[in-house]
Amino acid sequence: MNLQEFTGSKQPEFLFANFNQDASCISVGTQTGFSLYTSDPLQPRFDSTFGGIGIVEMLFRTSLVVVVGCGNTPTASPRKLTIFNTATQQAICERLFPTSILNVKLNNKRVVVVLENKIHVFALDSMSLLHIIDTPHNPMGICALSPSDDSLLAYPAAPGEIQLFDALKLLTITTGEHPHKGITISNLAFNYSGDLLAAASESGTLIRIFAVSEKSCHPAYDFRRGINAAQVIHMNFSFDSTYLTVTSTSATIHIFKLVPEQRLPLEENKGFFSYWMPYASAAASAVYGDYRACAYVRGEPNCVSICAITKHNVVTTVNAQGIVATYEMAETFGADCTLKATFSLFGSNEGESDSAVFDEEPESDHSNSNSLTPNHTTTTTTTTSHKYDYNSNNNSGDGDGDFADADGDYIDYGLLDAPHHHHH
Repeated sequence: MNLQEFTGSKQPEFLFANFNQDASCISVGTQTGFSLYTSDPLQPRFDSTFGGIGIVEMLFRTSLVVVVGCGNTPTASPRKLTIFNTATQQAICERLFPTSILNVKLNNKRVVVVLENKIHVFALDSMSLLHIIDTPHNPMGICALSPSDDSLLAYPAAPGEIQLFDALKLLTITTGEHPHKGITISNLAFNYSGDLLAAASESGTLIRIFAVSEKSCHPAYDFRRGINAAQVIHMNFSFDSTYLTVTSTSATIHIFKLVPEQRLPLEENKGFFSYWMPYASAAASAVYGDYRACAYVRGEPNCVSICAITKHNVVTTVNAQGIVATYEMAETFGADCTLKATFSLFGSNEGESDSAVFDEEPESDHSNSNSLTPNHTTTTTTTTSHKYDYNSNNNSGDGDGDFADADGDYIDYGLLDAPHHHHH
């Protein structure tokens, strides 16, 4: 969630928040740096005064983090991507782009950087540029990359159409040439295994989930967020793909349950990603079924948020005011989730719930293999690589910018939970 794009109630210092690929961690970007937290239980794991950070994305629970400046200082350029190792507290490499970076996605194989009219695909182990995709105008940087090593990439093509790209084999996946309804797509999200893709319409009233693979794709589920238009800000599948959380500019967070009995039949003659069911009238509900949310979270009015469900089935939200809240999943269909605890990322937490799950220190001591990076670390950044030169023909990634070993294999930087020796 890039908070620079939204007005309304928010913490001025707060610029960005997101969950990692399995919702086990939360990354936060601010005017002065970035912070990392585990989500269940909520605990601080790393805090850096790196400079203004507008995007911060984690590689699962490893110490590898990708950050992009917010533009508040000359050194925090929104055109510069930095790969940072929290274990050594050093920047491993940098890449400078011709225009502002709008979105970044990564998995164990690929780093995807989204600009307004291009998508750059890099190999994670060397940060060598593998492919550049020319895209239609994409000012919101809408894009999704599957967390799985299959590395399927999805992005908006023409209005109402989604293009699939195999970022591992560097091949465009044909989804069929069919007429579309011209509905603009506002958000995309893959599930953890990369075989389901959620897409939201511009009005935010329709959420469609596609079953995808390297060779096929077809509508699998349809959900209705509501009848009032709202911009969908964030979507997240639970780890087991049982639930999909949807947050929007509306104060209500919707949680949908993927019930196999409600899965749509495969329709060979319908357009795949270019086909949207016409939910323009209430009569469509009688034809296709009114699949509403199974649970709700009532957020703060005029305050955007993100939401995810952890492996322990805890519903966790982070709003633009910097408030992290945890909820128990509603047991009754269509009911509200029950608030368990809240914590503020900024300022005092006096008066918060006694059941707060946030601990200032990890439960285990630092001698344990599960101990983490000490909290509130001030980081002095050392850059050990070169910038990407778009005017050069020699950008294979070989040389100072590499962070693979001699055999070209990915270096395991260790889990975020592992004890680290810090270099200042």
